[in-house]
Amino acid sequence: KIDEARKKYEYEDSDYIIRLPNDLNEIVIEGDKQHICIGGYTSRHAFGNTNLFFLRKKNEPDIPFYAIEMNNEKKIVQIHGFGNAWLGNNPEAIPTVVRWLRKNGIRCDEKILTCTSRGYCSTNNYVIMPVVD
Repeated sequence: KIDEARKKYEYEDSDYIIRLPNDLNEIVIEGDKQHICIGGYTSRHAFGNTNLFFLRKKNEPDIPFYAIEMNNEKKIVQIHGFGNAWLGNNPEAIPTVVRWLRKNGIRCDEKILTCTSRGYCSTNNYVIMPVVD
């Protein structure tokens, strides 16, 4: 089942990679390095109750950048980087995520992509959603 998901969901472009964790320990390490709670989601991921992905810079594929959680209805629940920074803090990565969403028929609230909060809760600060081809 994991191999099928890898083939289906893994994605890369010239700047970024989106991939599944290699194992549950990698999820815990991601949480520790990013200072986010993803490490507590290992059992939910293992039992198929949620789906976790890593967004990495292509030139730094082993360095945590953002973690993505997708529910089983193919909707993004959250995307967080170091200290729960929202993706809008790195707007150059938004087009990659949008292309990945489109390729896989995944839904995502625009606020999750564009919020510039640096905590678990969103703020009213957003970057302008880029036009994505």
